[in-house]
Amino acid sequence: MYISNVIDYKNNLNFGITARSQWIKSNAAPQTQVAYGNFLWENNGGMSWLSQGYIIHDKTGRIQQTGIYGSTAGIISNGDVQEFGLAFGVGAGVVNYAIDLSNVTVRQADDLIATSDQSIWHPDFSLGFNFYKGIDRARNYDYFYVGASSPQVFGLKPKYKEGNLIYSFN
Repeated sequence: MYISNVIDYKNNLNFGITARSQWIKSNAAPQTQVAYGNFLWENNGGMSWLSQGYIIHDKTGRIQQTGIYGSTAGIISNGDVQEFGLAFGVGAGVVNYAIDLSNVTVRQADDLIATSDQSIWHPDFSLGFNFYKGIDRARNYDYFYVGASSPQVFGLKPKYKEGNLIYSFN
């Protein structure tokens, strides 16, 4: 969960796409793409609601993960969520972990884990809280933040199956 641009820039609806590549001359270079959207239902006095969703794809070499997430947060404020707020939120989603094993050279030709690509879907759940206070610089706010979160509450330890065997990568 994160407090998004809808609070900072006073927009109630926000969409975006971002992409990042590192070490671009390497074939196994890390690449990340994110698409997101969020909506703030602002209640002037009391509780406001922030809902958001995003899709993340991350790939480094032969290993990749793709996640689809949604979250919602209640924001308690004095009526102006740009001034300050105390947010409590939960998020849920699923993430796919995949390993591309095509064209892999192995020491043992009968190595079962290396005979086919591996892929598994895993549930994900997060929760957290965040207090923020806008420092008024003629209503062009700078922010002070304090919060805590617990991403991946279920833990992410993917296990891959090949026949009767189960493999785990920790």
